[in-house]
Amino acid sequence: MLKFREDELKDITKEIERDFIEKGEFLKVIRELDTYYRKELNHLRDYVFELEKIIFELKRELDLLKSELKQENVLEFRKISKDAAKELIRDYVLKNPGCLTSEIIENLKLDPELVVQILKELEEEGVIEGRE
Repeated sequence: MLKFREDELKDITKEIERDFIEKGEFLKVIRELDTYYRKELNHLRDYVFELEKIIFELKRELDLLKSELKQENVLEFRKISKDAAKELIRDYVLKNPGCLTSEIIENLKLDPELVVQILKELEEEGVIEGRE
């Protein structure tokens, strides 16, 4: 195994660099790198363009869905206390015997989970009778 001193290694490195530059290899490598990165940049631009098309289509689909939702009857539930909701449901059921849970939810505009919970409570308290 050959051993070089540090100053000899520096000299060899400088000589290689000088040959590299003098023979035009340096410019050749720079040109090749430039060509490569320009191609890669074009690929990236194409990819970004495709992504922009996809984003545009997704936004269009989202707008269509929003439009459809506005046209449908989407229920918005009232925000009231549980006690107030319980009173409303009790009164509704007493005035509308045999009504369905879905009717209570729709007509009183109350959260379905809250309505079901209150109906169970009213049934347990003996205020109303549930159907089997």
